[in-house]
Amino acid sequence: MGGRKRQYLENFLLADAVQKAVMRSLKCTAAEVEHECREWFRTASDRDGGRKKRTAKISDEPSQ
Repeated sequence: MGGRKRQYLENFLLADAVQKAVMRSLKCTAAEVEHECREWFRTASDRDGGRKKRTAKISDEPSQ
């Protein structure tokens, strides 16, 4: 079925650099950094509540 193949965060060189920098500055584990990155990317499509605003706008419109 359509769509692009999923790209994994672990495959990017930048991900390793970010992980090491965060771990060094915040004294956290690799698992914690990975979890937070996954959550951040999972909700990236709804930054600033865009999806919530669109849903509210559609439900407020009168049906024809």
